[in-house]
Amino acid sequence: MQHCCMEIILNFGARLRGLILKVIWKPREISGCSFYRVLEPAKWLLHHPEVTDSVFDNLNTESPIPGSILVVLRANKPEEYEEIIAWQNAGAKVVYDLDDDIFTVPEWTSPPIYRYWSNPDHIQGAIRCMRQANAITCSTEPLRKVLSQFNEIVYVLPNRINPDHFIPKTPVEREHIVIGWMGSSTHYCDLMSIYDALHAIVKARPRIILRFLGYCPEPLRPLVQYFTNGDLSFFTLKEYPSRLRELDFDIGICPLWNHPFNRCKSPIKYLEFGAMSVPVVASRGPVFGFIQEGKDGFLAKTTSEWVDKLIALVDSVALRRQIGQAALRRVHRDFHIREDSQQRISFYQQIRAVSNLPLATSSPYRPDFSKEEIWKIH
Repeated sequence: MQHCCMEIILNFGARLRGLILKVIWKPREISGCSFYRVLEPAKWLLHHPEVTDSVFDNLNTESPIPGSILVVLRANKPEEYEEIIAWQNAGAKVVYDLDDDIFTVPEWTSPPIYRYWSNPDHIQGAIRCMRQANAITCSTEPLRKVLSQFNEIVYVLPNRINPDHFIPKTPVEREHIVIGWMGSSTHYCDLMSIYDALHAIVKARPRIILRFLGYCPEPLRPLVQYFTNGDLSFFTLKEYPSRLRELDFDIGICPLWNHPFNRCKSPIKYLEFGAMSVPVVASRGPVFGFIQEGKDGFLAKTTSEWVDKLIALVDSVALRRQIGQAALRRVHRDFHIREDSQQRISFYQQIRAVSNLPLATSSPYRPDFSKEEIWKIH
């Protein structure tokens, strides 16, 4: 099975005892997930002060590389399980990475995604791959608790961002105020959860313009002046920040419907808005619980809370500037991708010392769970 891979070879200085780290990433696709979980962290590792020599390149490979660390994303197919075994038998370590709770994908999400992860064969395959891996990495603590059922080593590597990809906005007083959102059709219920609030603010403040980069639910389309009505492509990342810039958001919204699937989400939308110095109103709950109310963002749960806090931002350019600048500082301080490098290197050092499972042989692919047991995981 041939893959497009990202290979990075890092030679470290004396303080790390001459560590030579060779990591092969095999994302299943080029997407927002693979960008934030694989590409961006890998590129930033090259800037680590202890790196004395490095190679970063794309390659195609079918042969396991002894002594390396293989990182696989969302692996669940029989051939992917067999490949994990082959790499381990060759002396490599395998890390399984996941940034969504695949066990609670709701029916209202994107139909292809729901159909895929509602198939027990795919869930059984993912569990089998997780159990075979030397360790699992994931994006949030709630997701770590879910995945700890399948592997003794589950490590949180949070999603982080490079703010330099985005251009901060300077708020100015103007006739129209743009409230923005970006995302795919997987967020149908998130957006519909603030349907009444969006209707109310557009009625209360006619100068509001709603612009969505990506999907827009049918019931909201009469309110939204611009939407692309397609899933976002991160294939060319340079286009994504520039498209956001073109839409000229004054205020960002981050609604999340209260559902088990969403409780394992990361706050990546807040980070993107914050990197643009755009103030945010987000759903009150654990995902955005780090927001300091009224300082670097606003939290809302009820329709009246959403309306009041959005209108406060619409009516005050000074408040938009204050909250937006505080959000930008927060992103730089707490969510910058530079913080990922040392954490990731320390984790890879630990994984190198972990013993592989007993050498496995290729065997018929058999499910570990009945269909009924799979849905009891939570």
